[in-house]
Amino acid sequence: MEISLHQASVRNDPEQLNRLLHKDFHEIGSSGASYSKADTVESLPLQRSRVDILARNFKLTVISKDACLLVYEASQSSRDGAPRQYARRSSIWKHEAGVWQMLFHQGTPTRPFDPD
Repeated sequence: MEISLHQASVRNDPEQLNRLLHKDFHEIGSSGASYSKADTVESLPLQRSRVDILARNFKLTVISKDACLLVYEASQSSRDGAPRQYARRSSIWKHEAGVWQMLFHQGTPTRPFDPD
């Protein structure tokens, strides 16, 4: 589910974003800015997925029977040739009403790493 949020077909589709993001979704972006679900569902499709995201080194920690924490590294490159950005990302996924949804996400800038 995390990887699907990196795909243009999902990032550009408000219906899929609404399905994957919890009603109380909150994000702290790599700039330090804070975003709600409404902010995200409105802004992501406007980007028209001009980025490619490569994720690796996933580590999943079960917090409770209905919540887990996913931590990983990601590099993001723009299709217009802008420099690649690197981050450590973390997401909390919550199981509610029979479905898993992302409740929280944060990206923290990091030094470049070899994208393998």
